[in-house]
Amino acid sequence: MSMLAFLPWLQITTHQNAAEFQLVPFQRGLAPAGQGTPEQDILDGVLAPYHAGGAPIAYATLIQTTGGNLTRDLSDEERGALFIFSELLSVAGLSARELFGPGGMGYRNRDSFRLVIQGFSDDHHGTAITTRRRDGSTTNYLTEDDYHVQKPEHIPLPHGNTALDFKLLEPLLDYRESKDWEAIYEAILGFNLANTDSSDISEHIEAVLLVSALERLFECPHGKEDDLAKHFSASVKPTETIDPNTVFTSSQTLKFKKSKSVRDMWIRDFFRLRGNLAHGKIESKYPPEWSLRNHLLLGSFVFPLALKLKLQASNVYQLTEHDCEAIDMFEKQLLHDHFAPVENRHNHSAYPWNRVKDEADQRRLGWSEKDFF
Repeated sequence: MSMLAFLPWLQITTHQNAAEFQLVPFQRGLAPAGQGTPEQDILDGVLAPYHAGGAPIAYATLIQTTGGNLTRDLSDEERGALFIFSELLSVAGLSARELFGPGGMGYRNRDSFRLVIQGFSDDHHGTAITTRRRDGSTTNYLTEDDYHVQKPEHIPLPHGNTALDFKLLEPLLDYRESKDWEAIYEAILGFNLANTDSSDISEHIEAVLLVSALERLFECPHGKEDDLAKHFSASVKPTETIDPNTVFTSSQTLKFKKSKSVRDMWIRDFFRLRGNLAHGKIESKYPPEWSLRNHLLLGSFVFPLALKLKLQASNVYQLTEHDCEAIDMFEKQLLHDHFAPVENRHNHSAYPWNRVKDEADQRRLGWSEKDFF
């Protein structure tokens, strides 16, 4: 059977290679095979059921593996490798996403990188959909006219070329044979699942997944607050540490007597909030210093940085200047409520997140001018 692996909600504009995988831009009627060619007609047909804005998607991303064409039959092992690749591609995409960008540009979530492996044959005009059940599975056959997959509303519409952090993706692919790969991969799975934006996964579950992902990344198997705080604070270390006593009241810091930095205070607060939610409490009895939404935002921002630091410690990654700036910026982002109302939602600088970023850019430019002169 012929098969096609594709990402229906992801748009790229150029071919990209990563280990044994190639990302291939799809444009309906034109690419990659060329206008009017039999192969392009096949690709257009396979992707025709996938709709956005009331019409079949015009752009998507196809995945080709080394040594084969786009539509060859794939073994179970190859399909498994493709799904692993999609998880690594997701964390690389989330690492490069823009938060609080103008008009939401540059934003994406885990489901933006959803992988489909579609089997098809030339003589069958329809689709067999197999879904799992608690007591097994069921298969339903749908005709070509009946089968449509609408882009979920929580997935942002792709606009132009999607930024991907290939400097992170490539070492992750190389790391698959390492002895601690299982811990890294399981941490990535938890992080990705905490970043779907889907209403099917509550923010309470996302908090459990995100803290668990950090624990797995730092290999803290015993579920102890001190273990996670120790590893996190020692790894994600900015150039200048902010003392909690200089920015929080004594009543706030009283709960965190062991914390010598704001990041240590934050991870302990997140851990305690997660603990309440993980034990089946719909409403946490723990009064956090950061709201749940702020915790999820900040945790989702810092996880890719913590992952890069972990890879750097294993000598397979080198932090970039952008990475170092983001690490230095993290504690400053902890000082703000990023979901407080703003006067003008269309003003970039109205958002605390962007003000902290702008101040970091100004400091960097100031240093450059000083060094130049």
